[in-house]
This record gives sequence, structure tokens and C-alpha cells, in this order.
Amino acid sequence: MIYEFNFWKALVHPATSFYQVSKTEKIYRLRSRIIVLFLCSFIIFMAAGFFGIGGESLSKDLTVLQPHEFEIRKALFALGKGFSGLGYAAILTFFTALLFWVFTGIDYKKLLVFQSLVLGIHLIEIAVNGLLLLTAGLPWYSSPFSLGVLLQSMNAKNFFIYLFGSISLFKGWAIYLQYKGLRACIEKSRAAILGIVIGVNLAYWIITAVLAYIDFHAIL
Repeated sequence: MIYEFNFWKALVHPATSFYQVSKTEKIYRLRSRIIVLFLCSFIIFMAAGFFGIGGESLSKDLTVLQPHEFEIRKALFALGKGFSGLGYAAILTFFTALLFWVFTGIDYKKLLVFQSLVLGIHLIEIAVNGLLLLTAGLPWYSSPFSLGVLLQSMNAKNFFIYLFGSISLFKGWAIYLQYKGLRACIEKSRAAILGIVIGVNLAYWIITAVLAYIDFHAIL
């Protein structure tokens, strides 16, 4: 069987698509779809940088820089954010697929299909969080789609707010697709597959919370 990767079809009909992936011997158009997703990641992150999201240190220099100097720094910052978007996409796609390969032994290209879908969902979430910040002043950990709001109402410590802020409806959607994809390709118990998926994602959530908790501006 030959499978032609269709991003939107796989999102809407994951069960059918994952069954086809599990039975296929060759996957077409995977590389081109990944390139498009990486380009989208670059654009989304660069747009965030252009609007000053994550540029607190840049804002501090606003009063001491000439307008043209500030615009140059702003452009460089946006460009840097764009390249960080490529790094983000690479980690979420290639590195995470490698982790799942280590734990499951599933064909790496098949895992790339699943992780490409996950990357797309994460990019949608990043875009939504950016719009919420620009229009309503809500940072990502205060998104109504995440559990961070719940922790803030309980006056929890910042680290736990960031940790639970990393857990959202979008992340749940991504986990569901990872779970369904692995189940379609490997004969393991549901508990084992769910444990692998949750374990990998939990590691990312903890890393995100730690990076958000550390005040790099104060250190630098």
C-alpha cells in the first residue's frame, strides 16, 4: 500500500489515515508537507517577534535607542524568532519522532507523519495564544484553553502555573493523535502506549515551565 500524506485529511479523519499509515510501505509528499510546516513555523514565530512578543529586553532599550537603531534591532529580533521557530519545529518533529522510535521501534517516517500533525496543532495554538496576548493581554499560561487559569485562581506558585499552563486543549488534541497513531502501528497495551505518550509530553511541559520560571533577563 502507498500512502499520500494529506495534512487536513489526517486531522479530520485520523483513524482512517493512521490505519493507512500502519499498512503502507511508502509515504508520498511527507517531505514537502514538513517543509510547508517548517515555513509556517518560521513565519508565525517571526510575526510574534515583529509584534514584540517575548521581546521584553528589547523594549527596555526603547528610550535609549534612536528610532532607526530600534527598528534594526526589532527586525533582527523578529528574524531570530523566526529561526527559533525552525528549531522548535525540528525538535517537535524530528527529535520527538526519534524518542518515540527509541521506545516503540515504529518506522521513523511513520512517526514523522504523526509528529507533523502534532506540529501543526502546536502552531495553531501558538497563533491563538499570540492573538490572545495582542488583543486581550493574556499570556500563554493564562489562555482560557489551558489549565494555567485554574492554578492562578488557586494562587499557586509561578512554576506550577507555567506547568499547568503548558497543558491545554490543543496539547490534549495532539496527545490523542499521538496515542491513536502509535496504537495503529504497534501491538502494545493501551496503558503502555499512553504511558509513553504522556511521559514524553510531560518532559516537554516540565522543560517549558522551567524555562518560563527562570528569569533570564535578570541573569543576563
